[in-house]
Amino acid sequence: MPPRHAEFWAAFAATRASDPTPRFLEAFHFDDNEPSANELAALVLQGRKRATAGLVWSHEVEGKPLPKPGDLSIVTDYAGNALCVIETQRVDIVPFGDVSAEFAATEGEGDGSLHYWRRAHEAFFARECRRIGRVPAPDMPVVCERFTVVFKPEEMPMTSHAAPARAPITDADPTVAEMEARVARFRRLEPTPDYVDSAIPGCERTTYRVLGFQPGAPLAAEGFHLNIVHCEPGKSAPLHNHLTQEVFVALTGRWEVFWGPEGRRSLVLEPWDTVSIPPGVSRGFRNVSAEPAYLTGMINWPAPVRAAAAAVGVTLP
Repeated sequence: MPPRHAEFWAAFAATRASDPTPRFLEAFHFDDNEPSANELAALVLQGRKRATAGLVWSHEVEGKPLPKPGDLSIVTDYAGNALCVIETQRVDIVPFGDVSAEFAATEGEGDGSLHYWRRAHEAFFARECRRIGRVPAPDMPVVCERFTVVFKPEEMPMTSHAAPARAPITDADPTVAEMEARVARFRRLEPTPDYVDSAIPGCERTTYRVLGFQPGAPLAAEGFHLNIVHCEPGKSAPLHNHLTQEVFVALTGRWEVFWGPEGRRSLVLEPWDTVSIPPGVSRGFRNVSAEPAYLTGMINWPAPVRAAAAAVGVTLP
């Protein structure tokens, strides 16, 4: 087990009935370049990519065992940050020219077609063959591995090593002044500059951070934040994506919440309506009222997501 992934693995192990460590195979990223590695990892987190392919020759040269059903592996981004745990379901050794359209669709890359799969893997395997000193051939043996995701960041416990601590019930009686220190008065909130996309024409909005990591938020919260958003009629937050759940609550007015790769599907929230957006789904919102309106947004940032952001120099709000 790579030391840098010990905490992530411990969080996964805490969700299992028995120790999964004997089944650990490897921690790895897809492909041999950063853009592709991170894109393919995102497809796994979205549930679209459920298979991967490699050359038997590479395993032989590197002395790596072939995967087998039941193996557990950590998928990382190109920088090595743990993103999820997958379990191998099935492994077939197939000549390159015999890989099926069904497997290509399960691998979920590009348009999911066999034509795309062959074109992309011809290029990748050509680079791999140069690296290991082999010559590509139509019958080169390919490891076709199917897998399922068995653990993702949002499934991490609140602490990595134990059940969440429970505060004891006491006779504590904080003063009004002490509780006032735990109140975020709206009239005193300052707009946050975190959302640079609010400068895009049509996306102008004002966002107030209420709960989150300090000093950016007036009230401290660990692992999540809560914002209040103000929009003029017709203004919106553009399509964006998170690896975590996000919740919107309409406070005033009517809000269209749209989602998907192109935002073609939508629904409208009336005051006090709440919607929960699943992890990995692109989402946005728009004020469809005739007057300015307010909406609350809540999102959590699990430890692995914060670690991945910190590794590339990004401080999450």
